[in-house]
Amino acid sequence: ASTSSALDDKCRYPYFFRTIPSDSLQAKTFVAMAQRNGWKYISVVYTDDAYGRNGAKGFREAALQSGICIGSFQAIQRINELSSHDLQSTYRASIRQLQSDNMPHGTHYNRAKVVLLWMVSPEAKQWLEL
Repeated sequence: ASTSSALDDKCRYPYFFRTIPSDSLQAKTFVAMAQRNGWKYISVVYTDDAYGRNGAKGFREAALQSGICIGSFQAIQRINELSSHDLQSTYRASIRQLQSDNMPHGTHYNRAKVVLLWMVSPEAKQWLEL
């Protein structure tokens, strides 16, 4: 993908130029937004593909370096990999996991009030509509 930070290596890709920001720049921007809004706990849901994995990983690393705690960190499959029934079931399970993670378990629980969706529009739209 053209946003992948793997393409930042100018020795390997001397003729590659971007027209959109890299995943690592997007991750740092999301961290800055979280800091500006006082968000200390954030859960992340991302698509299990190169874009989702790299972006979510970059966000997690930048967030942890900035003192932001990561709650739930979960990958979901792309729309084209699932039947309609399996898609709804998978996405609902993802939402139930987030809700479960935010319930008190003894003295510790995920206090995330913000969920970062690192995915492309079709997946985000489907996930948000459930």
